[in-house]
Amino acid sequence: MHRFLAYSSDGDIKSVFDAQSIPEGLETPFVLSDGEFSLEVQDAALVEMPLPEFHRSYKVNVKTKKLVKQRSSSAK
Repeated sequence: MHRFLAYSSDGDIKSVFDAQSIPEGLETPFVLSDGEFSLEVQDAALVEMPLPEFHRSYKVNVKTKKLVKQRSSSAK
């Protein structure tokens, strides 16, 4: 399985796309606007994570182009 995400210049994930396979030579399944970027998730555990949990738990460090876990906004 492949998981791609589109993110903004501030690292917020805008869209997530899962695919069993991708055509050869396709770099991203997204049509990106100015200020948007795409990243393929490499970590198998993150690829298998349910989409709502993934989307709310991570953002992209735009300098390193790596996913970083967000701090929880609700205290428990």
